[in-house]
Amino acid sequence: MFQPIRPTQRPHDVPEQDAAQTGAQTRAQQPAQHRRRLRAGVNPLISQLPTRPSATEGASSSSLVEATPVAQQRAEPATRATVLAARQRDIDAILASADEIREIETQLLALKTPAQPDAPDAPAMSQAEVQQAIARLEARNDIAQRAVATLGKQCEQARAVVEKLNASLEEKSNRLEQLHEARTADTPATSRPSPVSTSRAELRAAHSRRIAALGHQVDMLKSSRNKAAREAQAVASRDTLRASATVGTFESIDYVSPEFIVKITEWLQSLQPPQGRSSRRPADTERHLQEAITTAFDRIAQIGTQPQADPQQALQAFMALVLHPRLKPLYPVVERLLVEDFGRSLRVSTVGRRVGRTMDQMNSVRRWLNVTPAQITTRSVLKVFTNARANLQAAVQRQSRGVMFGDVRIMGPEIARAVAQLDTVIAQLTEHRAAFQAMLEAMEKQFTTIMDIDDVEAMGQRVAPKLDAYYKGKIAELSAERNRLTREGVPGAKTGEPETAGPGQSGVDIDQLEIRIGRLQGEILQYANEHKKEFEHYAKLGARHMTVSDEVEDIGQQLSAHRETLKHLREGSKAQMRERAARGNQSEQLENRLGQLWEKVMRDPALLQVISPAALDRVVKVHVGQTSEQMQARMSKVMRTGTFVSRAAVLRVIAEVARHEVEQPRSALLAQDRDAFERVAQGYPGGRIDALCHHGRTIGHGVRNSARGVEDSRTGTSQYALEWTHGQGARISHLHPWISPY
Repeated sequence: MFQPIRPTQRPHDVPEQDAAQTGAQTRAQQPAQHRRRLRAGVNPLISQLPTRPSATEGASSSSLVEATPVAQQRAEPATRATVLAARQRDIDAILASADEIREIETQLLALKTPAQPDAPDAPAMSQAEVQQAIARLEARNDIAQRAVATLGKQCEQARAVVEKLNASLEEKSNRLEQLHEARTADTPATSRPSPVSTSRAELRAAHSRRIAALGHQVDMLKSSRNKAAREAQAVASRDTLRASATVGTFESIDYVSPEFIVKITEWLQSLQPPQGRSSRRPADTERHLQEAITTAFDRIAQIGTQPQADPQQALQAFMALVLHPRLKPLYPVVERLLVEDFGRSLRVSTVGRRVGRTMDQMNSVRRWLNVTPAQITTRSVLKVFTNARANLQAAVQRQSRGVMFGDVRIMGPEIARAVAQLDTVIAQLTEHRAAFQAMLEAMEKQFTTIMDIDDVEAMGQRVAPKLDAYYKGKIAELSAERNRLTREGVPGAKTGEPETAGPGQSGVDIDQLEIRIGRLQGEILQYANEHKKEFEHYAKLGARHMTVSDEVEDIGQQLSAHRETLKHLREGSKAQMRERAARGNQSEQLENRLGQLWEKVMRDPALLQVISPAALDRVVKVHVGQTSEQMQARMSKVMRTGTFVSRAAVLRVIAEVARHEVEQPRSALLAQDRDAFERVAQGYPGGRIDALCHHGRTIGHGVRNSARGVEDSRTGTSQYALEWTHGQGARISHLHPWISPY
């Protein structure tokens, strides 16, 4: 891919003329990399390089180096621009390898993904419809690209703040790892030093703190288990709704089965806040009803005037109004109408997703005919109240002593009072009819989002069945240890024991180590909590940046698909591509090719000019392709850990970290000797270069320990360290996905 520098010649010892000739030869061989560098943007210092000679002159210079003894190959120290050019060539070579591996990984993923059956009722899009879709996607893409640029700048500002906080956090985490290692090394056979006698009071205090800490951990696990159980139930309920919303070939799109109605009713009832205990004091029912009417229709009116208003709060207020004792007899009918509305909307959305249309597109004709689910439900709800009022008015005119209102019988003067109350509700509902319909449409869209299965939902589907066993085992383990400590009591104080030194002696008492480990874990959580605002701000910005970046990528895929469709339509091609044969053979060939290419990349001199072999080997073994179970197994030693999404992602992260570093005003990666490297390192906490790099997209995911238990998280930031390697120069010595404490 490019001409490597020989091992006897370090990058910073290459003469400027030879480096320029080598760069010319590389560009002559790889015009594609040159074009990619122009698109990505080259550091302005590269433009200061002298004019490069031809590739022929470069070849002759290379031959001269081979024929000349090593002692005579030494030249003047390379300039910063020369070293920068060499680093830029290394970065371009790494990115080219990442693109090549990503292409193979994408092909493998496409082959391993089962082919989806064609929808029998999916109408073909016309050429005009495809062109309109492309225009809309291009407009969305422009907006999303601008949002990505803005969020990228904001993330860089927040990253600089978090990087300083993370340095202190890493120092505490490193001390915690050292204490864990010391505790592991201190075996029971080792004699513990006793320079002074341990008082009974100190042992009792340490014993009590340990038991209290175990009890606190058990309580936290139980609380976390309850939350996980509720979320697992929610995931299962959403899966059931997705299955029930499937529309068969010969089914009506408006049909809502009884089983589907039961599930939607459960979801609708879950939106209502829990009812508090009723007061024994007599309530002012009339005043409470008027307050409920005012609250409900004020929030409904906001939906029509304020697009950012929450439709769920408006729906909750309306349902609370209908649940008022004066109107509660009508609640079952109104609830059934809302359930059927959301059921029809979900089925419409399901069919729309299958044919590539939004709900608004699916309802366009229905809206013109005034028969969308929201329009039908609005008319039906209004009709429920008007019919009830008509029945009560007829009873008043007949001077009936009693009449049935829903399933409740009201008597005498209560009938006229109920008519007046219904008049108020009907007047408000008629006045805010458009806003009520807008609220239903907004809730329909919110309800149909349960069909989206993002990375968090997919993780919940995989992890939910295993949570109960994990929590039971962990709680039982901690409870058993707490019971054992309680049963054994405070250990006796030891005095006068001789201090002996064994081969495995750690020099620290195990009990004291336990206390220090617990105290340090508390300090880490306390420090993270003190700077929670900064961490959460960066995490939220990073999440938004990743979401918008994912949206840009998704829009790009949709644009490619639509342009390909438009190409086939213009050519008149209607053949359907069905590639179901030979998938296994193709996958095996691609996997072999990927393995060979990966072995070649791991030995690529360009990659080893940026990252040390030991760091590269560790990041591949520890932070690539790790499952949730493997990461959680490491949580006994670390507070946070993560994994990169793929091998191509690792290479791209390495290249971006190198580019991020060389673009700094004082770059350690461009240092030409150890003294220059140390001068740059003095500007970092502790004299060690340990920094963060924000990538603006999802590069991996991981788990973290927090006060709420073990939590999953995705990240768009990497953490790296730089060290000076003797005989080689500055290299990345450590790299892993950075998982935020919050």
